[in-house]
Amino acid sequence: MCIKNYFFLLPFVCFTAGYFISSLIVQQPPIVAPSLVGTSIAQACQIASHHDIAIKLLGEKEDNTVPPATVLRQTPGPGQAIKPYQSIYVLLSKQQEYTKAPDLIGMHIDKIPRVLSNTQIKIYPISSIHPREICFAQTPPPYEPITNNVIIVYVSADTTKPIIWPCFTGQLVQDVVALLDTHAIHVDITHTRLQSNHHTCHDCRVVHQNPRPGSLLSLDSHKAITIQLQVE
Repeated sequence: MCIKNYFFLLPFVCFTAGYFISSLIVQQPPIVAPSLVGTSIAQACQIASHHDIAIKLLGEKEDNTVPPATVLRQTPGPGQAIKPYQSIYVLLSKQQEYTKAPDLIGMHIDKIPRVLSNTQIKIYPISSIHPREICFAQTPPPYEPITNNVIIVYVSADTTKPIIWPCFTGQLVQDVVALLDTHAIHVDITHTRLQSNHHTCHDCRVVHQNPRPGSLLSLDSHKAITIQLQVE
């Protein structure tokens, strides 16, 4: 057998051997995918740059329990072996878009249900100097987000008839105080916990009230009324 007959295979053998040897030299070992879940997209990019990996957006999901643009999920997952410069796909959080409350101030009670056909309405009649059955206050205020699909409407009522005392539980105490001030109702506020001297009740919410919700009261502009609110 003549060796010269196989010389034509020499370039292919050399190429194959060279490619195999160079791949052994150049090939980098795999790395472990870092944990990006719970970080912001800016923090995730910083972590990725330190590990020589890329980040690609997989999509967004509504989640109000975390700040916007927080990584909720990643693929490949944390701890998995990946190649250098490989991409990690991340799912980010976004805030839920709430419907904004319409302006009901000055509207007659008969027109309110037509305006809020897709929202639960709670109407409380309260003695007021405004014309009878006219909305003079609302929660949430006009053009603020409706976070719980409920709008509380306060309408003026006849002073000679008793009213059903509304439930203020869960409401911001500053909103309740502002509402009761329009009727010259004094508010006695107590806290469930000891507060500092610089406390302003800006974010405090009502947890208990006296009179209790549902009580029948007759408001008289000539008599001082005191409402007790416990907040936290």
